[in-house]
Amino acid sequence: MDNLTGGLRQAEAALDGARLVAAKTPIELEAARDAETQARARYEAGLANIVEVADAQGLLAQAETDDALAHLAVWNDLASVAAAQGDLRPFIQLIQQTTPGGK
Repeated sequence: MDNLTGGLRQAEAALDGARLVAAKTPIELEAARDAETQARARYEAGLANIVEVADAQGLLAQAETDDALAHLAVWNDLASVAAAQGDLRPFIQLIQQTTPGGK
């Protein structure tokens, strides 16, 4: 019983951490989008070189990846909590509610 309770607590803690990270990645993503837009505008105005634009685009790609991975981690940890509770039905229902088509 202690192992089951410990596993559930561990899964819940991981979920809490994943949710915190996922809540912060939109800020990183917005900043990267702004930086890329500004770099492109400076380049088009002749105030920056293409390397600056490429660097900004690289940071934007990394921010987009970080955001996607953070959201994936939340889903993974939701599945882990459901598995630790011994009932995947609430997790499956959540997937159906949030997926287009709901099937």
